[in-house]
Amino acid sequence: ALNLPECRCFAHRAPTHQNPSSISLTLALFLYEAGYNPIVEQPFGRYVVDVYLPPPYHLAFEADGAYWHTVNPTDYAARDAYLLKEFGLPVVRIPEQEINELKASLLQKGGVR
Repeated sequence: ALNLPECRCFAHRAPTHQNPSSISLTLALFLYEAGYNPIVEQPFGRYVVDVYLPPPYHLAFEADGAYWHTVNPTDYAARDAYLLKEFGLPVVRIPEQEINELKASLLQKGGVR
């Protein structure tokens, strides 16, 4: 059995972290507008994932910001392996540039406010 955290819906609850990044929020908004119910800054053990899609998806997204990942070197492979082993949680990493391109595309279509 997976040790899943309590649901904190993106549409109804505030994130646990004081300052989620703008790219994390962009990613969460994109998923929300696509019909999913993402959770921002969801804790799993000793880590917090940027965006989480609860079951039936049980999938984490990490918005890999260019600045943060240059000043804060971390072993992301070990972190992702821990999340997969301990929680059965696959992690999808999306670079900041791709999220910004997605945001620009959605703005052109009028999908992101």
